[in-house]
Amino acid sequence: MPLTSGECQAPPYGSTTLYLRGSMNNWAALDEYALQWQCDAYLLNVAFDARHDFKIADAAWSPPSTFGARVGAAGDLTLAQAYALVTNAESGVTANLRFAYAGEQTLRLVVKDGLPTLAIGPKSFNDPRARA
Repeated sequence: MPLTSGECQAPPYGSTTLYLRGSMNNWAALDEYALQWQCDAYLLNVAFDARHDFKIADAAWSPPSTFGARVGAAGDLTLAQAYALVTNAESGVTANLRFAYAGEQTLRLVVKDGLPTLAIGPKSFNDPRARA
């Protein structure tokens, strides 16, 4: 459940910028794929029509902020279902995540009690950076 405006919290990874990095952008940390902290979650709108492998990571692939699937897990996300992520700091290495994107969607990375989860659903984020 989203927090009210008086309950916003600081980003759990401080000033570290997290990016969607994967087959859709040659695994690069590009500004247009930077997630934005919005009170209680990191959010990013995307518009793809293909299946992609990906991870969420900072520009340097730092172990504490490189998120993926646990090695040996399928890593397949289901629309609107939260998927528990692991970091390279926890497991040494992470496997790719996979999702069959279909049009405009929002990625939502939530960290609750130190446990990160990612959900991809219909576009729901009103991005203040988006062009009119």
